[in-house]
Amino acid sequence: MRAVVERGGVEEAAQSLHVGQPAVTKRLRALDTCYGIKLMQREGRRLELTPAGKRVYSYARLVLDHQTTLLDDLEFLQAGQNRLRLEVNFSIGEHLLPTLLIAFAEAHPEYRIESRMGYTRRIQTRLATGMADLALLEQAPDHPDVLVQKWLDDELLLVCGRATRSGRVICCQSPIYQSSTVCCVRRNRRCVFCSIRRWPISA
Repeated sequence: MRAVVERGGVEEAAQSLHVGQPAVTKRLRALDTCYGIKLMQREGRRLELTPAGKRVYSYARLVLDHQTTLLDDLEFLQAGQNRLRLEVNFSIGEHLLPTLLIAFAEAHPEYRIESRMGYTRRIQTRLATGMADLALLEQAPDHPDVLVQKWLDDELLLVCGRATRSGRVICCQSPIYQSSTVCCVRRNRRCVFCSIRRWPISA
């Protein structure tokens, strides 16, 4: 089903899976029978998801992604390494992430870090669903399975010349914007969280 949706049709799905088209069609019918509702319907020359199919597809994609993540984790464990999936928003990723990764790698060589930048809302979803282990964000997520710890303060200063065009003198020494960066981690990764709290970072 996922292959049909993402490849654009039964023929394309069959080619990507290296099976015949009848096998793909048979599998789709088996899914309809399994769930007791039609998941895909033909519109013109294309197969489209029904409302029920969209719901099943979203869950199926999540399950398959988790399966891939689990296999990767087991591979790292077998090699004697721990994997840390770190996600940050764009501002943190552009200005702080390179220094942070170097410092963390030196302090915790037993971890292999996979970092990703993205939008805050998507990062919160990935963290809450287990697709990420740790996130550095400027907005704390409100989710029962996510631990949130204030990590550092940040400020934005207005910088300008001493005189405007009218000749008036401007002096701005106080911050016009203050924010906090928070460290977020799933509750089942407390050991990682404890390590991060002792992470020596100067920013």
